[in-house]
Amino acid sequence: MLGNLNLESLTFVVADDAANFRKIAVGILRDFGAGSILEAKDGKEVLETLGRSQVDMLLCDTALPGINGFALTRKIRSEENPHRYIPILLLTSHTQQGNVERARDCGDNMVVAKPISPRSLYSRLQWAAENERAFIESESYCSPDRRFKVEGPPAEGGRRADDAKDAETKDDAKDTQE
Repeated sequence: MLGNLNLESLTFVVADDAANFRKIAVGILRDFGAGSILEAKDGKEVLETLGRSQVDMLLCDTALPGINGFALTRKIRSEENPHRYIPILLLTSHTQQGNVERARDCGDNMVVAKPISPRSLYSRLQWAAENERAFIESESYCSPDRRFKVEGPPAEGGRRADDAKDAETKDDAKDTQE
């Protein structure tokens, strides 16, 4: 046993066009104690499943036929529906920085590298369960807050030219208050 997550009351959707991968992911989730696991082979099936079922988490491949994982996430996040805020773990064999940034910008909670291992999937599930992120919403964007930590302004002046100036201004303000 990897940890102490109780997944018994949760419903997962595993979306991947490869039946073999779905079988592996479903087996891993069952071993973790997941109560209900639904499968989808494409984006259309995911949307149909979300329309008729209460789903707690979506594990979605980037390369789904029809509606790919990126477009599917944007669609889920853009519509006013009960599933707009579900955690979405995007699964991909292509973990280049550009794909990770694209997943983040679409509204995915996290990227999981394929092939998945039980340990890596469990750590992502545990992180999602223990670190619920606030959502940022505007007319054209809905996504989990990109910031993992809120640490304030950089202590050493930061990367931008104005950061050093801002830090000096803050120091001047402190001097006048003392």
